[in-house]
This record gives sequence, structure tokens and C-alpha cells, in this order.
Amino acid sequence: MSNLQPHILTQRRHEESGDQYARAIECLLAAEEDGFRDARPLQEAGQALIEAIRFNRQHTEAYIAMGYLLWLVGANAEALPYLEEALRLDPHHPDIHLLFERVTGKPSAPPAPVAAPTSSGDPLEDALDETLRELMEEKVAAIAPAVNALVIERLRERHALWQERYDQLKPQVGQRPVLLNKLAPLAKRIDLYGEAIERSEQMVQLDEQIHDSLRTAEAYLEQLAQGLDPDGLQELQGYVEVLLDHCDYYADTLDAWEEQSIPVRPLARVYDQLSDTLETLQAQLGGNP
Repeated sequence: MSNLQPHILTQRRHEESGDQYARAIECLLAAEEDGFRDARPLQEAGQALIEAIRFNRQHTEAYIAMGYLLWLVGANAEALPYLEEALRLDPHHPDIHLLFERVTGKPSAPPAPVAAPTSSGDPLEDALDETLRELMEEKVAAIAPAVNALVIERLRERHALWQERYDQLKPQVGQRPVLLNKLAPLAKRIDLYGEAIERSEQMVQLDEQIHDSLRTAEAYLEQLAQGLDPDGLQELQGYVEVLLDHCDYYADTLDAWEEQSIPVRPLARVYDQLSDTLETLQAQLGGNP
């Protein structure tokens, strides 16, 4: 147990948040100077911004920077929750409104007046009511599986946040039925994030498998271009048959996920590249005696 006073701990967390934010800005500037050719500075910036927000959830500039970063990589839907949180923290910040318009294509709406919360007189019930208000403000539509590493990190960060809140409240609630009822939506939200993270991991795994098959198919095309004897052609045909079986599996999986309203568009793009490459490969094999 730390002997530091709470205000000192808070100060140190805010200092760490500031350090992480500064590191993120350095990475963003380096990425801009490089013309965004290297993805690594953007990934490092994203990680640093996640840490900056984790250490200080009132760090408006970190939310803005994360929204900007996600907008840069084309993840507009994922950028919105960060911009909305920044707007909640500072409704008059000009950068938020400018970036919000770039992301959505329309001006940001003025913040709605929020009624002052009333106290029940029970600190625990007040804490649960505040948690429920935060749950209501969160955009559930943003809790969706993804392949983008930054989006997955955000899912994990929000999952950890709500899990920590639940672990703090549950022992205090005990078996009080009314308070258990108020705690139930938090448990459901944790499950929702957990499911999105689990599906994201499955999507990343499938994405890696499709990319691996694509690289293999491209390597086979290079071998054909260099020339193969009849035995080599026959052997290669067998390898292509295996790739075609894999391609069928990928297609079936993507179709099943699409029926479940899981966003498969990023995976579908690389699958289409694989399909086109295999079609070219088959055509060239068919043209060889």
C-alpha cells in the first residue's frame, strides 16, 4: 500500500498522462514528416494516447489527439466516441468542433444541458446512479469487433475501465436487490465489450491467415513466371488446390460473420485480393502444357 496522499498520487498520474501525451505528439509529428509511409509511429502514438487517457480520464487533448489519429487511419466511426468525450469535457474547444466536422461531414451539435444529479442520501446508490449515467452516455454502436489495432486497444481499455468499476462496487452492493438491479447493466456492458474483444481476436487471426495465403499465392505466381517442368507444375497444382480449400473456408467464415452483422469489410478486401490472385494462378496453370 502506498503511503502517498491521494492528491500526490493524482498529481503523479496526471504527470504520467502528460508524458505519454507528449510522446504521442512526437510520434504523430514523425509520422507526418515521413508522409505516413511507416505505420509504426502511428501505432506508437495510439498506444501512448491510450496510456495518457488511462492515467487521466479528464485529459481533453488526449481524446482529441486519439480522434485525430483514428480519423487519419480512416476509422471515423471509432474516432467519434473520443471526440464526443472531448466535447463533453470542453464543449467550446475549437479543435474538437473542427475535427468533428471533418469526421462526420457536418457541424457538431451544441451540448445538451444536463440536469444536476440529485443525491439519494446513500453514497453507494449515488455511485451506482453515476455509473448508470455514464453507461447511458456511451455509444453502444462503437462497441463492435474490428481488425484495427488501435480500435481493439480502445475496446480493451473501456472493458478494463468498466471491469474495475464493477469490482469496486460489487462487494459493497452485496445482496441488496435494488442495488443489484442497478449493477446489472454494468455487468451486461462488460460482457458486450468482452464479446467484441473475443471476436476481434478471431478476426485478426483470420486476417493473418488470409494474408499468409495471399503471400503464398503470389509466391506461386513468381515460380510460374520463372518456369517449371511438368513435375513441378503438377506439384504446384496440388498446392493450389490446398489454397482453394482454404479460400472456401475463409469465404464461409466471412459469410457467417456477415449474417451476424459483424463488420467484415476489411477482411473482405484482402480476401478479394486472394481470390483474384488464385484466379490468375489457375488461369496460368491451365495454360501450361
